[in-house]
Amino acid sequence: MSQAVAAAVRAGERHRAERLLHEMMKAKHLGGLDTMPFNSVAQTNQKHLRHLRGSAGVEPNTISYNILMDASAKADDAEDAEHWLSEMIKDGIPANEVSYATVIHARAKRGETERAEHWLAKMLEAGVEPNIVSYNSLIYACGRKGDAASAEKWLREAEERGLSPRVTTYTAVVDACAKSGDVERAELWMEKMKEAKVEPNVVSYSAMIDACAKAGDAIRAQRWHQRMRNAGVQPNAHSFSAVINACAKSGNLTAAYEEFDRMEEAGVVADVVVYSGLLDACAKAGDLEHAKEVFARMKAAGVQPNVVAYASLARPFAHRGEWQEVESFATDMQQAGLVMNEYFLYALLLAYASAKPRQSERAEAAFRKAYAKGIEANKHVLTALGRAVGRGRAAQIVPWLRYRRAPKIRLQGPEEAPEFAESSQFYFNATTGESSWADPRQSVEFDLRLRHGILSECMSAFRVLGLPDESSEGEVSSHADGCHPYCKLLDRQRGHKSFFLFFFL
Repeated sequence: MSQAVAAAVRAGERHRAERLLHEMMKAKHLGGLDTMPFNSVAQTNQKHLRHLRGSAGVEPNTISYNILMDASAKADDAEDAEHWLSEMIKDGIPANEVSYATVIHARAKRGETERAEHWLAKMLEAGVEPNIVSYNSLIYACGRKGDAASAEKWLREAEERGLSPRVTTYTAVVDACAKSGDVERAELWMEKMKEAKVEPNVVSYSAMIDACAKAGDAIRAQRWHQRMRNAGVQPNAHSFSAVINACAKSGNLTAAYEEFDRMEEAGVVADVVVYSGLLDACAKAGDLEHAKEVFARMKAAGVQPNVVAYASLARPFAHRGEWQEVESFATDMQQAGLVMNEYFLYALLLAYASAKPRQSERAEAAFRKAYAKGIEANKHVLTALGRAVGRGRAAQIVPWLRYRRAPKIRLQGPEEAPEFAESSQFYFNATTGESSWADPRQSVEFDLRLRHGILSECMSAFRVLGLPDESSEGEVSSHADGCHPYCKLLDRQRGHKSFFLFFFL
């Protein structure tokens, strides 16, 4: 019966698993129960841990808690994972290296290095020797922040403890160097990996190629991609998209097309990330015809465009003021069930601003409609709005906005594209060995406790909209409280002395 419960869980049949478990609990006098069926069902429902001590009379073990922590970590609930580890320790259940590694990973995947390091210290205090997975997670967390020095420190500590770094360990360090923009350092670790008799895999090379892309060095990126193929490592959609991204960033549309052709020759199926990168290259080159051709090719291949692809397609048309085309893309996108984001909104406002004559009324209507739906007004959106409706009118519209915290951009899976190829980052999960693309453009919350911080952002908003920093004629230009009139205006609109102002970085 225990095997039947486990099979139901693996098949994703949670209700059947729970029904079988309850049947076992009713019939426990027929042979007793162990923790196995409870552990299996715990993967789908945490309440069953309580049954272990309740009506079933079975004590939970280390595996029981590890399953719950793993479920919490996968749900991106680091606090809950920590809760179960604390409960485990309090209940006198021995925590092993998997227990601590799971919590370390839960914090690391958020980039919360201090909390991850805290649990590593707790692990050592408890006399539990960390494994390489724990260090991989810490290195990964450093990589999220582009902290190459700390990533290198943790790799050295792992070696000092007699642990053998894996390809995932070295790749995480390469990725940390890539995010810090240090191509030479990333190359150094690629060489160290080879010296340690650890063969780089396609994820390692993709991280290296992405470092080249961030430096705008398409030739270097292509060289590493060729080196990967020479080493017998099969390229995939990620590696090709990294090279195409590098070509797009350098504005080399011809090179981007060449890489796309090589990808097809290699039998690698292009995904939406690859097509978005190619569209971005077209946008940088201002090549409208090729942009349409790539988009049509993507749809013909059965690849569903996402909002990123539509935004990349719209940009070259927006720069030329062809607002009718951009509006038609917005209509197609809506019919496909996709929701506009701030990047497509920027393209739409830019099209209205660049049109002859300028489409001010359409721009204001589009902005208000988008903002009402919760789309963030970042720096680029505000700039395009000012160009489209005029700075004076934009100044009247903006104070009405209630700036709020932008949601964190979650990591995107391989099937999703970065928001713009030029800003995309390659993320690597050192614990699982999985890789993904994500857009690092996250709004920043400024310290609301400091008035000079608020004033600084007010002045930035003035400059974005082209407004004078000083008070207009007839107003008092100096203030006893050191607060600019625009700050007071926003204070009155919000009803308190603080506000959020988020800019696209």
